Amino acid sequence: MIITKSQLEQIYAYHIFAGRKKNPSRNKILALALSMELTQKEAQRLLYYAGSERLYPKNAWDSVIIYALNNKMSVDETNALLLKLSQAPLIQNV
Repeated sequence: MIITKSQLEQIYAYHIFAGRKKNPSRNKILALALSMELTQKEAQRLLYYAGSERLYPKNAWDSVIIYALNNKMSVDETNALLLKLSQAPLIQNV
């Protein structure tokens, strides 16, 4: 369910969870954080352990992700908000 909600390829997500995927993209980690309905603090910790940069509230794109995390938005809802605000989407829909 989490993988489906994250819109990641199933094999790719399994590799992340198994630790076989080294340095997954920040966007994919954030998609997983949203799909797991993590808090902002938990998402920051996940980014740290994935070796990615923390969310920075003064960055416009990051602030949308923080808002999405705090409001338990889905990946689709987050993408829609990002596009509405002329920001790059979190995950590109195929």
